[in-house]
Amino acid sequence: MKKLLCLLLALITLFSLVSCRVARGMPLADFSDVSSTEVSFADESTVDAIDSGITPLFWKVKSKDGNNVLWLFGSIHIADESLYPLPDVILTAYASCDALAVECNIVDDSIGASELMKKAAYSDGTTIQDHISQEVYLDAKKILTDAYGSVVVSQLDQYKPYLWYSFIDEIYRSKSRLKSEYGIDMYFIQKCRTDKKELIEIESVEFQTNMLFGFPDDVQELMLAEIVRAGQEIYIKGIEELYEAWMTGDIEKLEKILLDDDLSGYTEKEIQAIEKYNKAVITDRNLNMAEKAKEYLSQGKNVFYVVGLGHMIGEKGIVQLLKDAGYEVELIPINAKNSL
Repeated sequence: MKKLLCLLLALITLFSLVSCRVARGMPLADFSDVSSTEVSFADESTVDAIDSGITPLFWKVKSKDGNNVLWLFGSIHIADESLYPLPDVILTAYASCDALAVECNIVDDSIGASELMKKAAYSDGTTIQDHISQEVYLDAKKILTDAYGSVVVSQLDQYKPYLWYSFIDEIYRSKSRLKSEYGIDMYFIQKCRTDKKELIEIESVEFQTNMLFGFPDDVQELMLAEIVRAGQEIYIKGIEELYEAWMTGDIEKLEKILLDDDLSGYTEKEIQAIEKYNKAVITDRNLNMAEKAKEYLSQGKNVFYVVGLGHMIGEKGIVQLLKDAGYEVELIPINAKNSL
């Protein structure tokens, strides 16, 4: 699978909620059936509850004075109901914490669809055709037209390629069994609200949308080109392969999917766009997330820390960055019997 497509799959659908919110704000009836962000999860508190048997990657980080801990849980942003209830060891760790830290509060964020639409639209009088190649434009337009009709799609020319990418992502994922509503982030944010724990935003929806819609033309065009070139079948296959690897905690397969540095088949211009994307979306954010983790560890409280798994693993991931900073980081084995 191509490099940028792997990166997009890794980060998909926390960001895809952007397209849902924008869609709700558009005066287009065709988009009125976007998914709800509120679902019912399996009740792990019942006597008969049996955990799902998954064994995802999960780490414990001790503060340097040994007085408090940070639990690192690499999220998968899309899932299905079979993921729940989560293993006891994870739920026990969460219950022991004073706060939940997430990339952003995708349930209660304060950014409205109209504001998101402003970020997604060109403000200089240009249209998407002025910013990307005709080939990518026509291929993307066909996918959107087949799904929504030509009248609807004609209204999208004023919007940036990332919005087009988000809508195509939504089209493809609607054919998959995996939904953002069942993602780990959604589950713990809703649980945090019910439990009345402190909710910490490491970033924000505004930060993420500014980043994505603020990418230069070459990056946004390549994002759109990648999803168009992949097609629905390959895209869904990639999502489901990532999901299966996440559920089993298969670190070798996860690193192969998420961190493969094979850039063969890309032009020099495309490689430069990938490097810009990778720096902004992965490298720089990993550094910030690691700094936030250190900050929480120094505050004397226990924090359950949930961000996309793609940020956790690898030589530049949060886990390694904390180890390099001298923290004791332990990979917690998960099975159907263990608990903390």
